[in-house]
Amino acid sequence: MNVKRLLLSITLILSFATLLAQNTVTLPTDDDIFITGKQKKSNKSINTLPKDDDVFNVSNKKNTQNDRRIWYEGEYNIGYGLSGRATFEGTKFGDMKMNRFIVETVQGVRITPYAFVGGGVSLQYAYRDWVEWDNKMVMLPIFANVKGLYPVSESFEPYVSLRLGYNVGLGKGDSFANGLYASFALGFHAGNHFNFNFGWEQVRYKYRDEITLIPTTVRAGSLFFKLGLRF
Repeated sequence: MNVKRLLLSITLILSFATLLAQNTVTLPTDDDIFITGKQKKSNKSINTLPKDDDVFNVSNKKNTQNDRRIWYEGEYNIGYGLSGRATFEGTKFGDMKMNRFIVETVQGVRITPYAFVGGGVSLQYAYRDWVEWDNKMVMLPIFANVKGLYPVSESFEPYVSLRLGYNVGLGKGDSFANGLYASFALGFHAGNHFNFNFGWEQVRYKYRDEITLIPTTVRAGSLFFKLGLRF
């Protein structure tokens, strides 16, 4: 009887222990706590990735006008050219007495903020008194234009301008002025549209004397001033 009671007691104790083991909740260990913290940090880093809108906003800020590589630019100018001097076969002829009014347009593209490449045409009307049969002269220089610019600020940029082309005499008896055209100028852009420059231009052509019919090389140069608008 004592043995049976002992076995029954052992059985009851084991059953009670089994029930306790099944219903007990295990607490997390220290390692589990730290791992849980790391997972939270990783989840935060994943959630803080930039949204699509944020990515596009950053790229849009970079796409300003100064970051563009090529864009259109044109200008319209009026000016005045002084008479200058003429050289016949290396001999200075003296004052040409050809003060003239200038109207011109230049069209092209900006290649970065520091360079311009384009072309243009200039209409020049001069009153002269060194040719007996006609005291008026009309010229039409057609040229390629290259500029080097240095933007100091958004509203001011100085530049150097070089032109090379061909001059066409349009008036009666002015065909002798057909020949090489070149100019050099210094100027600046101010504000959004204002343009100003001054410089030196020269025309090189062959002049045929009506008496001797011998062609003579002539170089005519003069100082000019121009102002206008750019777009």
